[in-house]
Amino acid sequence: MQAGGMFGLSASTVRTGFIMRSHRWTWAPFGLVVGVVMSSYGFVLQTSGLKEGSAVIVCTCLAVSSMVVGVVTGIVGLGEPVPATFVSMLVSLVSWACIVVGVVVLSGASRQVEELVAYVLEYVPAKVWLMLPEEMAIKVKNWRTFVR
Repeated sequence: MQAGGMFGLSASTVRTGFIMRSHRWTWAPFGLVVGVVMSSYGFVLQTSGLKEGSAVIVCTCLAVSSMVVGVVTGIVGLGEPVPATFVSMLVSLVSWACIVVGVVVLSGASRQVEELVAYVLEYVPAKVWLMLPEEMAIKVKNWRTFVR
């Protein structure tokens, strides 16, 4: 995860350097140098992770953390645009949530995911439970109490 964070921050640092270039020309080379240092350190972290863990888990966590850090930094720090319509924003958030949950499950933390789902299900409004078919609502409620 740390290696992916370094790669995501590296990309954001380079972009920030080029944005700040309009204020002072030295920011662009500074951003590039810091980006190269962060990427190099990311490779060191990735190599140590591959020595200690499973390649599938390390590479998947690396890719996802790199994307998440890059996107969050871009939106929050650099003012990148977010999807304009509610539906496109919802689809984007659901897809990111699915990716992150998939990586968590892949890394062997499925018990934590079950607890998170049970926690979220506690706050589902009664109207939603009434809209579900009766058998499905009973099964989900029983599963929720079983996990807790």
